[in-house]
Order: sequence, then C-alpha cells, then structure tokens
Amino acid sequence: MKSKFISGVFLFILLLSFITGAKAQDINDVFVLVDVSGTMKNQELNSEARSIVKEILIGSIDLARYTGWDLTVGSGGSQLISNPRQVIQPGTYINIIPFGDKIRCRNIDKNKKRISNPNDFEGYFEKTYDFKYKDGLTFLSLLKSYVAGMAQQENIKNCFVITITDNLIDETGSIPYSKIENTILNAYDTEKNTKVQNIGIIDKSIGHETCKIVMEKFEQFDTNISVEDIYKPTDKNNDTIEVTSPVKFKTAKNNGTKKDPLISKDFKIELKWNGGVAPYSLVIRQESTGKKIFDESISSNSRLIKFNNSGLYSASISDAKGTLDTVFIDQAASFPWGLLIGALICAFIAYYLFKTWSDKNNNVRKKKSQDKEEKDPFPNPDNPSNGSSTPSDW
Repeated sequence: MKSKFISGVFLFILLLSFITGAKAQDINDVFVLVDVSGTMKNQELNSEARSIVKEILIGSIDLARYTGWDLTVGSGGSQLISNPRQVIQPGTYINIIPFGDKIRCRNIDKNKKRISNPNDFEGYFEKTYDFKYKDGLTFLSLLKSYVAGMAQQENIKNCFVITITDNLIDETGSIPYSKIENTILNAYDTEKNTKVQNIGIIDKSIGHETCKIVMEKFEQFDTNISVEDIYKPTDKNNDTIEVTSPVKFKTAKNNGTKKDPLISKDFKIELKWNGGVAPYSLVIRQESTGKKIFDESISSNSRLIKFNNSGLYSASISDAKGTLDTVFIDQAASFPWGLLIGALICAFIAYYLFKTWSDKNNNVRKKKSQDKEEKDPFPNPDNPSNGSSTPSDW
C-alpha cells in the first residue's frame, strides 16, 4: 500500500514536472519582419497577411477563413497554425521591423515593446504595422542576422521570427557590406545555423504577385559578438555616417534610394556627410556595369563628384570602423546643345546655298528674256497684247 502511494506521488510529480516544463518551453517573444520594398504593392495580399499575422499572435487564427492562402509545414512543425495559442502574454517582447533598403537595419529597435497587458497588444500592432512600400532594395539576410544578435543582446533564449515578403532572395544591388556587417553576417548566419528552425510558410498568389508569411524559431546563438553598437540608436555623431547634402530623406521623391535617386543635371554633385571617423572611403560605381569610376580615401567630410556619362550611379561612404551609407545618383543626359547649334548652322548653309542658286537661276532667266527682246525688235502683228496696230486699223 505504501509503495503504491509512493508510486502515485512520483507519477504526480513527474506529470507536474512535464506540464511545468512544457509551459516553460512556450515561446512568447516575437520579431515580425515586414518587407517594405516597392514590389510589395498588392494591397489585398498585404492586408490579408497583416490580419493573418495578428491572429497567429493572439491565437485566433483559422486559415480556412482566408481564400487562397496555403500552408507548407516546415521541419519544426506548424505549431503556430495547427495548435494556435495566444503567443502574446504579460512580459512578451515584440518588435515589428520594416526592412528593405540597407539603412533600415540601423534602427531596428525603434518599435520594440514589452507587453505588460495583452489587451494593449492590438493597439500597438495596428499603430506600428503601418508602412509605405517604396524601398528599392531588400537586405533581408543582414536584417535577420541583426535580429539574431539583438535577441542575444536582450537575453532572449527562444523567439519566433515571422517574415512577410514577396521574395526570400536579397536584392542588394551593387552596395557592399562593411567589415562589421560581414562579421555580423558570419557570426549570426541565419541561413545555415542549426539554431534556426523552419516552422512553415503560408503563401498566396494573385496573378504574378506573391506574398509569403515565413515562420521560424530562433534559438540563442553560440557567439559573444555584440550588435548593440549597430542597432542601438545613439546621439553620438561618430557612430554612423549619413549623407546630409543634398538633403537625402526630405521627401519621398528623389531621396537617394535606388527607386528615387538624387538627380544631377550638371554632371557634378556635391556630397557632404556627418559622423564616422576619418579617413573616409568613397566608392562610386556605375550601376549598369558595376564598374568603379571612383575609389579614394578622403580626410574631409565632403566631395565634389563629377560624371563623364549619364546613367545611374551609387556612392558608398565608409570610415575606419566600416560604417557605411549609400546614395544613388541619376546623372540625367545633358541637352545636346552642340547638335542643335550644328543643325542650325547646317540649316543656315543649306538656306544660303539654296538662296544663291535660286537668285542665280532667276538672273539667268531674266537675262535670257532681255536678250530675246533685243533680238526681236519688231512687234508680232498677231499678238494684240503687245500694243501694236492690227491689220483692221490700217
């Protein structure tokens, strides 16, 4: 009897430990990565993806309500879909991060929040998940490496990373990675590291446009490399480089991105920048060929750039620390004044030659007429118009 009681107590403790352990394994910290590149322009797909992500996080997802969305289960199982639960709990860390152009990777903790009351989550989500889709590039791999490093910095052991995008391939143009960025990419390689587990992908296509909701689980990486200096906002001027002239982010039009480049009409443009530590490195490439047309070390924080040909160029500025800023410049084709002046000169010469030829012919005809009159002094009696008398007047 005693042994049965002890066995029962042991089983109860074992079951309680299992339940407690299972509860402790619940993941409640989340990063939501939203592609804001210009190709994400289908409003229907974006709106439905936004609703699906919100319902996943509050545990009310029923994919059958969304027409055309298909689930592909990953190696980690579709735990967020097949067994929905409220991920958002008191103490949940959540961060909704837009990604696209490279500069967005520098401010990835802008929207981070610790949820104290789950009832406040929907207000935060609606306010924060509100983006304009206009970026020209897609630095997804770099952002995910920063996210893995940021999770480690925040001492997050496990987290969900949900990515909304139309393409899982980076679109980085000809913009290079700095030394620090390459270090982060290697230390937090989210493509090859076993610390990243694929849960599943939900996707839908309308015509040629596709939207994917990629769900992954990140475990803490085995590295001590810090990314805090990269993502943490700071007031120190020497932490980052940003081009200040021409004004880069004043309006959506011509803001220096690949989609809306700065415009140069005089085959020259002056770049000025703040921050960083001299000496600076300025590299200019022609986008159509990828060829460097300028690569110099500069001690000042400004440079006049001259172009020989029209076209799209990228200007990348880095310093001794490797921090980087890149702007795109569209050198507009100049008006062909030389051709216009040449055409006018040719037209004038042609007109002069034609006038000379015409005047010469008129003079020849006039002289022939005069010569004819001199050779025929007697009037024609059959022609009354010459003023002579007719036979009837005789």
